[in-house]
Amino acid sequence: MVPFLVQSSPSGGQVDVNGVDLGRTPVHIQLQCSKRWVGVAVAPGGWAYDQAFYQVTVYPPRGHSGTTQTKRVNACQVKTPPGKLSFDLQLVPALSFPTVPRVHRRSSCREVQFVGPRPFLGNHGENVVVRDGADVELWEVATYDWEFLHLYPYWAKICETSEGTFLLVDDEQLLVIRQ
Repeated sequence: MVPFLVQSSPSGGQVDVNGVDLGRTPVHIQLQCSKRWVGVAVAPGGWAYDQAFYQVTVYPPRGHSGTTQTKRVNACQVKTPPGKLSFDLQLVPALSFPTVPRVHRRSSCREVQFVGPRPFLGNHGENVVVRDGADVELWEVATYDWEFLHLYPYWAKICETSEGTFLLVDDEQLLVIRQ
C-alpha cells in the first residue's frame, strides 16, 4: 500500500477514489501498488510494478462554490511516500469548445505538425511544440483539467476563435496560450 495525503483549497472537500467516499480533505489514504517477479533479465532487481491507476475526485465543500476536480494517479509511480495530491477547488472551469460556431471553427483552423511531448497528456500547464511549415511554435495548455490523455499524435489543428485559441488533437479540444 502507498500512502497519499489529499489536500484541497478550501479544505473540507469530499474525496472519492474510484467512486468510493474516503473522507474530507485533508485526509490520508492508502492506494494499492503491486509488484511481480519478472526476472533480472527483464527488470533491474527482477521486480516489475503493475500499473495501479486510480481516479481521485474531490468535490467542493458544502456552502462553497467551486469546481469538482479529478486526477488520475498511478500509485506505483510514487518514489518517496507519502504521495501528495493537491486540488484547487476555486478554479473557474474553462470555456466549452462546442459553444464556438461550427463555420467559425472551420474557417479559422490551421493544420500543424505535432512535435511533442510524446505521450501528450493534455494536462493544465503542459507545454506543446508544433511546427507550421518552417516555424516552430510553443503553446501551453490552459484548460483547467488533468486529462492524462496519453496521445501520440503526428498532426493537430490550431483554431483561433473569439473565445480563445484551441488545440485539436484527435477528438480532444484544449484551450491553449501561445508562449
